[in-house]
Amino acid sequence: MTNQYNEIIQRVNCAKRILITSHINPDGDSISSQLCLYEALIQLGKQVDILNQSILPDTYRFLPFAKVIKQADTICGNYDLVFVLDCGELERVGTWDIPPEAVIIKIDHHYQGKAFGAINFSDDKASSTAQLVYDLISRWPVKLTTGMATNIYVGIYTDTGGFRYHNASAESLNLASKLVKLGVQPHYVASKLYEMLPLSTISLLNLALSGLELISEGSIASIVISQKMLAQTKANPWETENFINFPKSIKGVEVALLFQEKDDGTYKVSLRSKEKTNVAELAKYLGGGGHYHAAGFKSNEQPDDIKNKITNWVTKNS
Repeated sequence: MTNQYNEIIQRVNCAKRILITSHINPDGDSISSQLCLYEALIQLGKQVDILNQSILPDTYRFLPFAKVIKQADTICGNYDLVFVLDCGELERVGTWDIPPEAVIIKIDHHYQGKAFGAINFSDDKASSTAQLVYDLISRWPVKLTTGMATNIYVGIYTDTGGFRYHNASAESLNLASKLVKLGVQPHYVASKLYEMLPLSTISLLNLALSGLELISEGSIASIVISQKMLAQTKANPWETENFINFPKSIKGVEVALLFQEKDDGTYKVSLRSKEKTNVAELAKYLGGGGHYHAAGFKSNEQPDDIKNKITNWVTKNS
């Protein structure tokens, strides 16, 4: 990857205006990676914008430089370099078109992602995209500030489930230790992420768990978030980010499912597994992708029909 490190900094040095973007419905890793890269590029004297099609979730507004993230329906501007972060596929950035004259650099850690752009800086063994951003900028002539360290830490922390998931490696834990020495306050981060929830989130979770279903002899658990539930609780779709951990936490459950109804009646389906089930392969079978233990897909079918397909696949592949 040494050649890629060198090629990326060469592209950055030649660029005048740089755009950073990521996937729709951004999570902690996506947002923090963008913000860390932004600060590094600003130190290099570049003109940089962060644009996403989805709104920034309130949960992450405490992050350093969070105010620079803008929500936009279209890309306006003459960008000669575009960083696309945490996207296994270019289509996940949304419906807009990236300027055709721009050089695209992909930085991602998703299993089974598709190559796109001029440079694909990818490693599915990394805990997070934030870890890859750190690997990249640590070779640049920039100072790693406490703000940058906090963003990297949040990316690793959220994508490893607070260092509970399989991707919490010795490397990621060692990096987290370095970041704490640079001024990151773990208790502050945890408090902001998990102890500042709006009442609407808890109300929505209550409704979701009331419909919890166990299938396949209790090895698969699912919950559904409907548009009616969102309207009733006045919650935002991004408030469901950690809901899937509740069905997953049940003893005996191997695969957890979260169905989230979209405005058009389709469903976004999130998949999680504990040990043996490769939900990335399951998601691929159903038109999506992701990691071994965390993946997802979209579907026009109803939850019961999707559950039947998932149950059959898990039974055949267990």
